[in-house]
Parts: sequence; C-alpha cells; structure tokens
Amino acid sequence: MNILIVHGPNLNLLGEAKGDPCSYAELNARLRSFAAQLGASVKIVQSNHEGLLIDTLQAERGWADCVLINPAALTHTSYALRECLRIINRPTIEVHLEDIRRRETWRRRSVIKDVCEAQVMGKGLESYLDGLERLVSGKYRGTAKGRAKRAAAVARPVKKSSVAETKEARAPKTLGRGAPRTGATKPVKTLGRGLEVADASKLLKQAADTLAPSSVKTLGRNDEAASAGLVKVGINRAAVRERIASRLGRKTTPSALATWAREQWLNLERGAATEMGQRELLSETLQTLALSATPAGHMSDDGLIDLMTRLE
Repeated sequence: MNILIVHGPNLNLLGEAKGDPCSYAELNARLRSFAAQLGASVKIVQSNHEGLLIDTLQAERGWADCVLINPAALTHTSYALRECLRIINRPTIEVHLEDIRRRETWRRRSVIKDVCEAQVMGKGLESYLDGLERLVSGKYRGTAKGRAKRAAAVARPVKKSSVAETKEARAPKTLGRGAPRTGATKPVKTLGRGLEVADASKLLKQAADTLAPSSVKTLGRNDEAASAGLVKVGINRAAVRERIASRLGRKTTPSALATWAREQWLNLERGAATEMGQRELLSETLQTLALSATPAGHMSDDGLIDLMTRLE
C-alpha cells in the first residue's frame, strides 16, 4: 500500500516551540519506521503554501492508495484543499497533534472533515501512527491490536542515525518558496471561518438567492416572528441548538435552517443583542449554518452534531 503523508504550514518547525511532543525529524523517522512495520510505502511532503500542497495531491494521485494529512492552520479555512481531496477520492484520514476541539474558537472547525474517513487528534505523535495503522488496515475507526502496535512504536527509542538520515539524505521535500517579503499587504479581515469579508458576504447572498421563500417550512409558527423575538431577547446558544436539533430530527429542511441562520447573522451584524460573552461563537456558527445549503458549505449530520457540541 502506498500512503501519501501531507504536513501543512509550519509543521517543519515542529520541536522548536515549547510543549511540542517531538521534533519534525523524529516525527518523520517514526512514520517511516512504523510504515515499514505495517508493510506500507510512504512519501512525505510538507509545504507552507496551500497551492503546492494541492499540486502534490494531484500529482501523486496515481501513486497514492490513500492520504494521511495534517493541514495545520489550513484545517479551518482551505475549501480548495477540501475540494481537491474530494476530487482525487482517496481514503483520507485527518490528524492533529493536539485536540483542536479544545483550542481557540476559530481553530475548532475543520472544513475538510466531511471528505475524510476519520479524524484522529489530541494524541501527539500517536495521532499520526493511529491514522497510519487505520489506513493500512482499512478499519478507519481503529482496532485494539493497532493501539498496542502504536504504543510500542511510540515507546521505542529512535536511533540518532535515523533522525540524522531524516534531516539530510532522506529529508522530506519542503515545497515552500521561502519567507514572505517584508512590506506584505495588510491581512484581509475575516469573519471567523477564514473567509474574506467579501467572499463570505457573496456566499451568503448567493445562499439567500438560492433559497426561495416557498421552500422554507415552518413549525407551526411564523419564522419572521420567531426571528424578531430572538432579536428582542437576545440571540443565544440554546436557540441555535434547538434549530440544529430540529434539522437533525428532519423536522425542518436544510434550506429553512440556512435561511433562519442568515437572518440571525445579519441581525448580529446590525448590532442585535446576544448571550453575554458568546457573540463571536454565535456569529461563526450562524455563518456556517447560513452557508450549509450551498455546495461549498454543505454540512453532514456529523458536522451539525459537532456544532451543537461547541455550543454547549
């Protein structure tokens, strides 16, 4: 089996920050060693540039049977990477050294989750080994035997020569083009999901145009009146969770949920009251739901459940 291992931006600096579980060289040495133990061949690539990661996935799609990917910061923003993974259609597992669900609000959402077989996170080095073993076995949710193998691999010391070899002769290719020039343009303000303001506004408008009023089903009450009531008392997490639960229970349609979320998000933008200390989280969640009826922002039931969890 051939496995393409993809490291996203800044992972080449792994080991330089306090608290890192291992160095970048050690990580790749362990991956190669464990892959050999499993009888798999691996290619490892790292880049700080989204386009070059996509180019690599496209170029290696004929060789790779599956993909192990840690998109790093691109996890939360890269719809282009998501689309590439969907098109090449190889079994993919997303891994993270830390549990992104326990980090800052903007880091908790993965835009590639829905095109991956599984997510493995919060286990340090073992996140990668776990994902690797799952891909080889084809059992994407993991096995007890695999957990024992990974534990042994983590505990096994890495020879200095192996790390040196990784750093020099067998160093994975870095596709970066060097540090950005000084005097770069000022970053564009984003709306919580990494989308530029103009892009998010355009998508929200497209979503509204796509959703005809006749397609919106109500639950025995007028949606506009409900929306007005929420604005009056303050938009809160409980109300959003209730709407998502209604969608999961098939009591309302995806277009109705998206229309409601768009109205609430626009109310927030106009300064509507919100639950204390939750404006950023509510704004991000409502944006996500508002775009959920568009092809680019489609959400599975698992994605909706994740949103509910974040709102607890």
